[in-house]
Amino acid sequence: MNCQIKRSRRGNYSGSSPIQTDQSSGFDKPIVMLATSPGPGGGNTVLKLAEAAAPFFNGKVVGSLSVPSFFDNFDVDRGELTNSDLVEKLEQVLSAFAFETQPA
Repeated sequence: MNCQIKRSRRGNYSGSSPIQTDQSSGFDKPIVMLATSPGPGGGNTVLKLAEAAAPFFNGKVVGSLSVPSFFDNFDVDRGELTNSDLVEKLEQVLSAFAFETQPA
């Protein structure tokens, strides 16, 4: 399920705009949620709200990661995380996703 969530200026996704889902992708698929911001919170508030809302849209969250202080932890030119702790956490999240998406 693909979701598009519009972010409001309050650090929250807008309650007035519906979450749009891609019906053709099916339901009950595992998903990973990522969030970031230039500040120390890393979009954690909206990430937690999205994680809590996912089951109502038949989403199965198998992992999530909040990346705080984006410009301190991500090299824009190389397109990669520079913080080794965050790299390790991302690898764990992606491993859990890979495990959940393996054919039975």
